[in-house]
Amino acid sequence: DDVREAKALYDEGFCHRAYKRWPEAIAAFQKCVALDANHSDAWFWLGYAYYRQNGRKHCDASFEPWTRCIALDPKHAAAHHNLGTLLNDVRKDYDGAKKMYRKAIELDPKITPPLWNLSLILENQKNDLPGAIEAMEEYIRRGNPDNDGEQRLARLQREADAKKVEAAKASRSFLEACEAGNLREAKAFLARGADVNWQES
Repeated sequence: DDVREAKALYDEGFCHRAYKRWPEAIAAFQKCVALDANHSDAWFWLGYAYYRQNGRKHCDASFEPWTRCIALDPKHAAAHHNLGTLLNDVRKDYDGAKKMYRKAIELDPKITPPLWNLSLILENQKNDLPGAIEAMEEYIRRGNPDNDGEQRLARLQREADAKKVEAAKASRSFLEACEAGNLREAKAFLARGADVNWQES
């Protein structure tokens, strides 16, 4: 029957995957999901085979397979992470990527790559250094697999400290401009990051 044939095709695709025969793996996994559209693992490995055939570069061909995998298996952490990287690298959908990374982190207490990638998005796309630092701290807590977390964390903390100093300087200059009645200059210091807490008396 179709389910049995789909399993045989999945096994064939997995064999091709083991020997890095990516076109053959793609063909087998495509036939598998054509027979059994609920085969979440076949969808996952189809997306992975597209990625590998593309020279380990994410491509839009993997979007549907990983999306289908997640729909069938919402707890598949690797599919969430891979889809997040595709959204980040290919579609430039940083909010979507951030959502996928956070879900992968939630699903797998040992996974580390989405923490690194989440930190990059928070730093470079969202200008959220505290969030980037928090992600790197968790990356290190989970084992720091490439022994590079401390170096990145130290750089982020230096940048955060420098921004605090700059914001403090801008705040002092803002207040001085306000006292002098120079509203144009005061607005300029606000744009430079003056940290002003407005409170009603």
